[in-house]
Amino acid sequence: MDYMSLDRLMLDSGLVIPKLTKLTQDRMKNPARIPKQTIWKACGYLSLLSAAQIAHGALNHEYSFNDPVTSTNAIDSVGGATGALYPGASYPGNGTVLLDGNSGFVYLPDDIISNYTSISFEVWATPTSNPTWARLFDFGTNQGGKGTGGAGGTGGNGITWSYLCFADGGGLFHGDLNAPSGESIILGPSPAAGVYHHVVFAVDAVAQTAALYDNGVQVSFSTNFTITPQKVGHTYNDYIGRSQWPDPYFNGSIDEFRIYDNPLTPPQVEADYEAGPGSTNASPGTLNAIQFNNPANTLLGAIISPIILGTYSSLTNNVNITTLPGISYSSGNTNVITFGADGNFHAIALGTATIKATYQSQTASLTINVNAQPSVLRHRYSFDGAAGSTDITDSVGGVNGTLINGTSTSTLTGTGQLTLDGNASSAYVALPAGILANLTNATFQVWVDFYGGPVWQQLFSFGTNNGSAGIAYTTLIPHNGQNGKLRWGINENGEVDVDGQSELEVSNEVCVTVGYNNTAQSASIYLNGRKEGTISINKALYTIPETDNYFGRSQFSADPYFQGSLDEIRVYSGVESDLQIAIDAVTGPNNIVTNPGALGSISVTGPATVDAHGLSAPVQVLANFANVSGVDVTTLNNTTVTSSDPTVATIANGDIVPLNAGTTTITGSYGGLSGNLVVSVVDTNAWPSLLHHYAFHDAPGSLTITDSVGTINGTLQGKASLTGSQLVMPTPNPVGGANGLPTVNSGWVSFPPNQGLVTSLPNEASFEMWVIWTGGSVWQEMFDFGQAATPGVSLGGGQYVMICPYDGANGLLRAEWDQNPAYDVTLQGPVLIANVLSQVVYTHDQDRQLDKLYRNGQLVASAPNIALWSSLPDTDNWMARDEWPDPMFQGSYVDFRIWNGALTSGQVANLYAAGPETVAGPALQISVAGGQVTLKWPANATGFTLWSNPSLVNGTWTQVPGTPTVTNGLNVLTLPASQAQTYYRLKD
Repeated sequence: MDYMSLDRLMLDSGLVIPKLTKLTQDRMKNPARIPKQTIWKACGYLSLLSAAQIAHGALNHEYSFNDPVTSTNAIDSVGGATGALYPGASYPGNGTVLLDGNSGFVYLPDDIISNYTSISFEVWATPTSNPTWARLFDFGTNQGGKGTGGAGGTGGNGITWSYLCFADGGGLFHGDLNAPSGESIILGPSPAAGVYHHVVFAVDAVAQTAALYDNGVQVSFSTNFTITPQKVGHTYNDYIGRSQWPDPYFNGSIDEFRIYDNPLTPPQVEADYEAGPGSTNASPGTLNAIQFNNPANTLLGAIISPIILGTYSSLTNNVNITTLPGISYSSGNTNVITFGADGNFHAIALGTATIKATYQSQTASLTINVNAQPSVLRHRYSFDGAAGSTDITDSVGGVNGTLINGTSTSTLTGTGQLTLDGNASSAYVALPAGILANLTNATFQVWVDFYGGPVWQQLFSFGTNNGSAGIAYTTLIPHNGQNGKLRWGINENGEVDVDGQSELEVSNEVCVTVGYNNTAQSASIYLNGRKEGTISINKALYTIPETDNYFGRSQFSADPYFQGSLDEIRVYSGVESDLQIAIDAVTGPNNIVTNPGALGSISVTGPATVDAHGLSAPVQVLANFANVSGVDVTTLNNTTVTSSDPTVATIANGDIVPLNAGTTTITGSYGGLSGNLVVSVVDTNAWPSLLHHYAFHDAPGSLTITDSVGTINGTLQGKASLTGSQLVMPTPNPVGGANGLPTVNSGWVSFPPNQGLVTSLPNEASFEMWVIWTGGSVWQEMFDFGQAATPGVSLGGGQYVMICPYDGANGLLRAEWDQNPAYDVTLQGPVLIANVLSQVVYTHDQDRQLDKLYRNGQLVASAPNIALWSSLPDTDNWMARDEWPDPMFQGSYVDFRIWNGALTSGQVANLYAAGPETVAGPALQISVAGGQVTLKWPANATGFTLWSNPSLVNGTWTQVPGTPTVTNGLNVLTLPASQAQTYYRLKD
């Protein structure tokens, strides 16, 4: 993470980990166990956040430790909550309490903060050392009960807590509140050992923010900090210097310890810091002036997070007040710099603009120049050395490398490529430092032929490791082990990744480009000139130590070596434009063209036919310039790609998304020119029909949910109930006990085993579910069909298919086919919104070996799946309960349908538009021209016939005569237009 200095404010976006407290604690205590693909929450800049007013809040407890050296009491001079010193804690007679780091701590009364919503802890202390996870204080409970905890104790693991430690498992300053309902964490730079510190940990319950301060400076700020001491609840182990967990004891002296019932503000914290521990009435005084603390020059595309310093009459130092409420911002030239809803200024064009801030009648102005940063080639590896040579030459920057462990199959070819054979020889290129130095913004470009093989191979990895695991690095991965896609990542105290749309194609040379724009706090990944992914980022390349720079090797010793052929690797300072990246991809590794010349024409290429049940198909808008032709400009910002009939197909990320059978014209436009492509979407499947339908119209009090189409009814268990229109699960829905069985207060539905609910499904089938999820913990499952590892017991997954609204791996909607441990297919999409009716659809197509996941009518994920319905057991089929000891689903079910057929994207969209009470059939298109009425509907809807009616009030529906013709997958029937109004419908 990127921490602030005196002139820079770091604002953490916050980390909320609902109910995964033991796992969270365990992983953070053992950072080596954190998977390298774990994505840490990014830090960013923020303004216009709520905070308390400048006035000092109520000081409720103050421990000044001026007690006699023989005393074992810790006197609270304000609140009377006297604590006790335990062996290893002592008074040296200098107004401090000394904790020996072995057993000494101060025990405060129970529930000392349990009724607080907002709170501030203020401490003056000198840590002699900073043992990992040693607590400055920890108020909470643990498995051992009252009076237990700490290293060597019998406390076991913590249950609830409010704590602050100077060095967590990642070496970070760590504030943490954990309640039964979830956990909130704030991280910052660790206060140095052996130095006197004034530290503050403030929590604002109203604004849901938290802040850490060290010596008067706000070093971290977190939003979405939702847990409060009141939510933590009853505490019987309120310790200074001791943990709820078997962690080391605090080692050092504490001068003063205070607790306030509100969040201290930056000016008040600075006032207390300057006044020292002997004063409780320090005041910052009057605000006399404010000023920007931002640079006067920036680059095009930059995100400028305003930093406002306040000058106060009673303070020596200026105070960063950026997070105080009520600061307003504006730009004097919005054509160059704008102020966004995200609380940041944005440099959108070259030029000059004066930005302004106003707060409490004080005004600050800053004139900023927006400049362009040219992209400059800094390093070029063309691998054109002699066959068998181990010298890897940088023809531009001179940062030459050496081939290590070269063999006859891991060698320079002599024709401009480097082949590597993976773990067969463990060959790689070692490079000296100097690749990342001075790279504020950068472009990485690789021409590569990937030979396939295991996940986590790496094309390049620049940074440092500890011999077995990466510490800080940037890396390019052809096939990551988390979702199987192309990935670029950067890790500095947490990793941020941007993925492509799939893994690299095997045995085909491609161009992979990464545009890293630290100025704009973004990074993008491109494949063959097409942008495939973009992510917000604020980690700096130039701060990464470069002791371990590699081609073909990972920073992690357990990862495989790369197997494939490298043709060229380039590193630019600055970010190449999207157009230049597309030009580079088409001109190839041996040529550099920076002037394409005049645009001559546009063409559109792609498939002529697309399967309605298949994957999206790429379309290319190709620009032909005077100096280079066939440049793929599809994903450029100023390119438009449209479909003439969006009911047949739409365009997303440069791909044709098939919806329904029919024909559409794809038009691509760039630079004032256009081209066209006619595409037919075909659907060779029969129209889907319902196999099982649970509408939950059963009477309140009934214990059965009726299958209105099939014969497999469900049985309500526990506290599940019916309202006449919905199936309702209790909120909260308690997780089962240690025996793997739900509690008496849990609610779920069970279906009878061995009835074919899963095993008898046809080759193509779909689950459609309408739910209102009320939020809460991760890993709740809407349904789980299959068989637990121990049938009937929720202690471990066996084989199943399931959907959960909010998973614990990535915080996403998740559909999973798991035949543990041999086979697993996972689909993920945006998490469901709590307390909002949502449609979720999962399709499994054995004929195409393809699964898809939809959320509210939109396709969000797809993945290959070769498994068969018949391979899943049919024993433990549950709604709201799963095979693992996870939280039960809480919320209500409005409709649940199981379809014969893999629904198309168009059919899913139509069902979403119709809502849960209506089963939408095939769409009927009507057009009138030249005295004729033309009606069209899907040709595969063979069970439907066309009917007409002159009136919807008292008319009679009659079947329309005539035989339609089939054109482009549609039935087409042309009739003479009538002078009288006529209504048409399809009827099954």
